[in-house]
Amino acid sequence: MSSVLLARHLTLETIELEPNANTIDGQGAPTYNTTVDVQARVLRKNKMLTSAEGSEVLTTLMVWVPGDALVLPSERDRLTWESETYIVVEAKDVKGRDSSLEHRRLRCRRE
Repeated sequence: MSSVLLARHLTLETIELEPNANTIDGQGAPTYNTTVDVQARVLRKNKMLTSAEGSEVLTTLMVWVPGDALVLPSERDRLTWESETYIVVEAKDVKGRDSSLEHRRLRCRRE
């Protein structure tokens, strides 16, 4: 059992993850790879972040994905949860005492 479950005592929920394909379509929008279901702990929480470019971004969703997940979301990936779509703004790896990955914490903005 991962620390995400033990520390928070909440069940994991299914989110739909679309990894960013790092390409742009004909209209200038990012493209995404095939959707993958991922189990995660999800919490609605507003927080202002400063982007790498220096602009402020309001994030409205926090997601914790267990470190042993088959696919770990990264920045700029797209997530769908409860029929709402989000973009990952920040991805932070949280490691245990033995330096192994316990979980990845994501902060996401509405698309």
